[in-house]
Amino acid sequence: MIRVVSELDYPPFALTTPDGQADGFTVELFKAVAKAMNLRYSMRVGPWGEIKNAVREGRADVLINMAYSEERAQFHDFTVPHTRVHGAIFVRRGERRIQTLTDLPGKSVLVLQGDLPHDWAVRQGWGTSLVVVNTAEEGLQLLASGQHDAMLIAKLVGLLTMRHLKLDNLVVVGPPLTEVEQKFCFAVRKGDAALLAQLNEGLALTVADGTFRELYDTWFGPLEPYRGIALEKLLLYMAPGLLLMLALLSWFHVRLRRATGALREAQQSLEQRVEERTAELRVANATLKREITERRRAEEALAALNMDLERHVRARVLRNSRPRTRSWSRLPIPSRMISRRRCAVLMAIVGSSWKNTESDWTRRDSGFWPTFVSAPSA
Repeated sequence: MIRVVSELDYPPFALTTPDGQADGFTVELFKAVAKAMNLRYSMRVGPWGEIKNAVREGRADVLINMAYSEERAQFHDFTVPHTRVHGAIFVRRGERRIQTLTDLPGKSVLVLQGDLPHDWAVRQGWGTSLVVVNTAEEGLQLLASGQHDAMLIAKLVGLLTMRHLKLDNLVVVGPPLTEVEQKFCFAVRKGDAALLAQLNEGLALTVADGTFRELYDTWFGPLEPYRGIALEKLLLYMAPGLLLMLALLSWFHVRLRRATGALREAQQSLEQRVEERTAELRVANATLKREITERRRAEEALAALNMDLERHVRARVLRNSRPRTRSWSRLPIPSRMISRRRCAVLMAIVGSSWKNTESDWTRRDSGFWPTFVSAPSA
């Protein structure tokens, strides 16, 4: 929230409505600038002697109606001047002793407290002859009533105040006073470049869209012809803010490029890791498939071997289970010449030579006989 202060009574730049609200040309101009720049603010009014140091002392952020001077620039930064007003000498009608500034020394001269003509007059050494007042109305009413000799004030302010108060016995004498030309600006705290840039940009926008000209014609009318704001000076005042914005944009661009590069490297690293992991999984999957195929083949070979073995065993068992008879008459030794015991021994020797074939021996009489040998008769 920007804290804004405005002068209590400095027509037409700053006025106060009956309900205590700020009004005037600079008030409406600031509202237009704030709207163009989307600024949030609060505004209060006060006498010039109270508010002129508010920004310097940190009690406000913007003073919307301060004339530029080198002394004030030591403590404030100023926007591009939005209005230029020359000073003027106001006297009573018929006054012939005062026509120019050179006629004022030694005279009783009215000035506004803290106004630029007041500062200028003090620098000229007129301090003892100056009469300080708080408002333009107060000073011009004193002059119109016959008190003091002249009043030194901005010409536009004096004319509008005379019209408002209907003071017909006062006139302006001499040419416009370039010595006390007032360049009215928005003033901010010294060094507040960001806020200054925003206000200058807002002023440029109001000039571009015609709002400034509309406000100027409304408040000043034929009293002060519109001369506009010089574009080159506006750019000059905006240069610090523009340079700051360019520096910030450059910094942001560099940070963005670095972040983008880091993100790109991270993405490439991640893609490489994904490719490597995918390749590892592909190799592992191929190995697993090969192992599964080899295991299936081994299981099939084992199953076939088991079947062959089972078939072979069954065939052997079937062959061995068939009874075989061997006639005694075919033996090389006549059975009648061998006793029963000797025959048994001989048959045992012959049976051991038959490749260890299983034989089912059965007991017959008192000895063991193979089932495929018929026992000799006694």
